[in-house]
Amino acid sequence: MTIPSLLARTEDQLCLAAVPSPRADAEWMLVHILQCSRSELLHHPTPSANQLKIYNDLVAQRCKRIPLQHVLGNTEFYGLMFKSTPAALIPRPDTESLVETVIDHLQHQVAPK
Repeated sequence: MTIPSLLARTEDQLCLAAVPSPRADAEWMLVHILQCSRSELLHHPTPSANQLKIYNDLVAQRCKRIPLQHVLGNTEFYGLMFKSTPAALIPRPDTESLVETVIDHLQHQVAPK
């Protein structure tokens, strides 16, 4: 199965499961399995049988509406990669904005003497 056909099939599955951002999620799961960047994805060789099995397992989890970060087992936050499990809260973009605001505020504080 080619990468474009695999992504199209996965996107259809995720749409049927009412998963938001089905194409992006399909790409992120495949990038995770193939260990390449999203820009390299369409030029990557066809996944091996083992990679396809793992990918299909991830897709099945995502179709159950398990958050992508929990399916992948990690998430990026503020430029750092963190392990993500069902016990962890998933950072949102507004959380990064809050961190930036706090850092900016702290940088303008006068240090105690």
